Formats: sequence, C-alpha cells, structure tokens
Amino acid sequence: MDQIAFLSGFSSRGSGPAYRRLASALADAIRAGTLREGVSLPTERALSESLTLSRATIRAAYRQLADEGLIEIKPGSGHYV
Repeated sequence: MDQIAFLSGFSSRGSGPAYRRLASALADAIRAGTLREGVSLPTERALSESLTLSRATIRAAYRQLADEGLIEIKPGSGHYV
C-alpha cells in the first residue's frame, strides 16, 4: 500500500490553515483505525513532496497531533501513531 494512500481525499486547497486540515485528515485516519498504533508516519520530506506542502506545514500538523496525544514524535527516529 502507498504510504500516503490513507490521505487520498486530502487536498492542499481549502478553507482554513493547511496544517489544521492535514492534522484533521490524519486524526480521522487514526480514529478510524486506518492508521494503527505503532505505525510509522511518512517523513516530513516525503509527505511534503507528495502533498506539495511545505515541511513547516507538515511539521505543524504533526505537532498538533502530538499535542492531542494521537502521535508520538521521536527525534531522530520519526513520528508514530
């Protein structure tokens, strides 16, 4: 499975900040069980290139998810559900 197939419906265009929309799409995938506990999320660079968003936007979305307790950020290792 493509590493970002779970975001197939995400669009970089829309209302509101892109990082919030991305965080919401990722949170929906986590809550729906599409992204299961222990799964490694795509790197900031890979997701940035795939979605044509800046790495800062990806980083902000991941930070929001970490603040909500949905993912864990492990410096030097990655981002995990």
